[in-house]
Amino acid sequence: MKGCVLTFRSQTAATKAAKYLKKVGAQVSVVSVDPSVTSKGCGWGIECDCSAADYISKKLERKGIKYGEVLSGGI
Repeated sequence: MKGCVLTFRSQTAATKAAKYLKKVGAQVSVVSVDPSVTSKGCGWGIECDCSAADYISKKLERKGIKYGEVLSGGI
């Protein structure tokens, strides 16, 4: 899957977010992110189709799950 990546500071945070998102029907995968491509040095992310990124970010915000930024075009 190539698309957008929502970044997280840890693998644990990304994995927990992905587990929640899969429960609500989102198709996501946990990926390693080169920290040099993020503004906050995040090393993990959740990859999703860019058309679903807005839906996914809203789901995370409503659940109180913090993420770094949304990178478009994959990693």
